[in-house]
Amino acid sequence: MSMQSVRSRSARHTVRVAARVSIALAAALSAAPALADPLSCNLSPYKAAPGLTASVDGRALTLTWDGDKTDEIRLRLGVTNGAPAIQDLSIRRKGGAWTILASNLAPEFRPVNDLPAFGKHHFQIPFDATGKKWVRFAVGDSAGNGAFVQPIKLTSTATTSTGGARR
Repeated sequence: MSMQSVRSRSARHTVRVAARVSIALAAALSAAPALADPLSCNLSPYKAAPGLTASVDGRALTLTWDGDKTDEIRLRLGVTNGAPAIQDLSIRRKGGAWTILASNLAPEFRPVNDLPAFGKHHFQIPFDATGKKWVRFAVGDSAGNGAFVQPIKLTSTATTSTGGARR
């Protein structure tokens, strides 16, 4: 079996688990009071799935799912000072002790309405091209997917698509 097919299967499993976790999270937190630290979740819409469990203990919604092979991953969510918070993200070998990867995390909310529509934003990225003959500009998203352009040879007369000189 090739490494590529193992990675693809692992990636598909991760996507399926993430989708299940998202559904369980949305169902559970949709009933939570917005400003109360005690957590009151209604898990009645939650349907058990192999490799995924969800439970509430009054202070936290706990999601546990199967990781790779013998690993389990646990995410505990709660409300702190009226805002959603990740109490901890942990991993363990099945039956072993939990190792905390991150704890007491709070999301950062900020408006993004100052951005233009997708595909309408033009970037100008100044850089010192002195002594450089080639340039490559790489772009990635928050998921780590990257889009790369081929290297471009710089010349003193090269221009951009908007007509500006490129050095």
